[in-house]
Amino acid sequence: MNKSNVVSRGMLFLLFSKAYFLVSGYIIYIVLTRLLGPNLFGIYGVVIGLVSTISMVFIGGINQATSKFISEQSSCASSIKKSSFELQAFMGTAAFLLFFFFSPVIAGLFNDKSLAVYFRITAPIILFYSFYGVFVGYTNGTKQFKKQALLEVAYCTIKTILISILVFFGFSLVGAFVGFIIATLLIFVISIILFGVTDKGPGFPKLKILKFQVWIMLQTLIINLILNIDLFLLKALTPVQDTANFYAGIYNAALTIARIPYLAVIPLSYVIFPFISEATHKQDAFLTRRYIVKCMRYSAIFLTLFVVLISTNAQGIIELLYSEDYAAGAMSLSIASIGMMFFSLLVITTTFISGSGLPKVSIAITGGIFMVDFILNYLFIPVWGTVGAAAATTISMGLGFLVSAVYVKGRFKVFLPFYSFLKIVVLAGILFILSLFMKAGGFLLILKLVLLSIGYVIVLLALKEITLVTRIPFLMLKE
Repeated sequence: MNKSNVVSRGMLFLLFSKAYFLVSGYIIYIVLTRLLGPNLFGIYGVVIGLVSTISMVFIGGINQATSKFISEQSSCASSIKKSSFELQAFMGTAAFLLFFFFSPVIAGLFNDKSLAVYFRITAPIILFYSFYGVFVGYTNGTKQFKKQALLEVAYCTIKTILISILVFFGFSLVGAFVGFIIATLLIFVISIILFGVTDKGPGFPKLKILKFQVWIMLQTLIINLILNIDLFLLKALTPVQDTANFYAGIYNAALTIARIPYLAVIPLSYVIFPFISEATHKQDAFLTRRYIVKCMRYSAIFLTLFVVLISTNAQGIIELLYSEDYAAGAMSLSIASIGMMFFSLLVITTTFISGSGLPKVSIAITGGIFMVDFILNYLFIPVWGTVGAAAATTISMGLGFLVSAVYVKGRFKVFLPFYSFLKIVVLAGILFILSLFMKAGGFLLILKLVLLSIGYVIVLLALKEITLVTRIPFLMLKE
């Protein structure tokens, strides 16, 4: 099987796992929004948002570092895995202890000292999740995408069941947090059983992994801060605690929907990273450019569809999923969905850059955008609240994507073909108008979204932007 077919199969496996992740995640959100209410759901969003930001730094760093070195030196895969695990044992433990003991200080930054106890309860997630990243990187680097997908499916299943049961039986926020912790512990144990960490061969240099990992960790930190800074500042800058929790709740509900395209595009970045790394390592410019074009076409097609449908049906989607209690977040959702489209494209383009061995460039771009995002949110939130947060994020993400796109085009001499871009933009405009004029609510809204999506795909088939083959067509990097 050639590399392009491996990419295609990998995309399908990871697409399935990400779809499963989305479905299971929204089962959790539906349970929590309805059983906890906006105020407690706001606290949940802030706490898990911060813990996840820290966890993703370790997962993203060791994941990409492990994947990169294994894809370049497959004969050392077992040794690289062991060295990565030992690195995480030190760094994950240190992060867990620091977060646990400094929780009161962190809670003070959010203008809510009551958060300290929740931060301490959720601190173990950081430790267990950091080890999980090693095994994700190992399966990704060895191109065992099926096993990588199965790991995620297992984790999502365990987490959904535990959180839903504990909250349903009255354990409220603490139950949700405990369910999360147990799920991360179990997936860590399962990963150890499946893949182990022993290696009889010579150890792979930890310093080599660390030097690359540090830059990816910094980039991941910035990306996740960008993803959550609007919610964090909304909580911190709203003076009345109950109002702050309510705003955080309705805005977090809006964000969970706005992030659907981003979460669905993530498998593409996981799949393409080792192939971009390998192609640039071998100085194969043709293959690198082909990967970039296919990724951008797939991303643009998918993101455009979802953003148009979400932004034009925001209130109906919120009420259908979470109830009318969260309808106040409709305008924020319409705006934030556009921002998340730009953010998704920013993640894809920085994956090209980092995969080619230039993580410092990705950090420079995302770091600058984070500063812009922070400043705009700081200025907009006190004046416009949740709508201001959404607007600040959208402006920042649009600027970030523009900068990264210009860099990718300049370095690799290729991007999204102009005629593909033109077709997608025109079709998006038509879809936008149709969606606005087709009024629907409740389950009729689902039918409307399905029909518009089918029409979108049919037109793209007619325009030959996608083709019908034996696999899902526009997910293939080889046509």
